[in-house]
Amino acid sequence: MRILIASCALLLLIGCSIDPLKPQQVVEVKVPVPVACIDSVPDIPKTAMPDPKSADTAQLAAGAASDVYALADYAAHAHALLTQCAKPPEAP
Repeated sequence: MRILIASCALLLLIGCSIDPLKPQQVVEVKVPVPVACIDSVPDIPKTAMPDPKSADTAQLAAGAASDVYALADYAAHAHALLTQCAKPPEAP
C-alpha cells in the first residue's frame, strides 16, 4: 500500500514539474469554397404539341417545331448560366 501511495505522489510531483504545453502556432490556410452561382433556374418550357388524336399532320409538325425552338432557347440560357459558373472568381 505504501508503494502505491509513494508511486502516486511521485507521479503527481513529476506531472506538476513538467511545463504546460505551449500554445500552438496558428496557420491560416486558404481553401476555395464552392458558392452557388445561379440565382434562379430557368423553367423548362411547356410542350406546344397538340393532342395527336384531334390534330392533323401540319398541326403536329408546327407543335414539334415550336418545342424544338423552345428547347433550343432553354439550352442556350442554361449553357450561359453554366458558363458563368465555370469562370474562375475574380481576385479582389
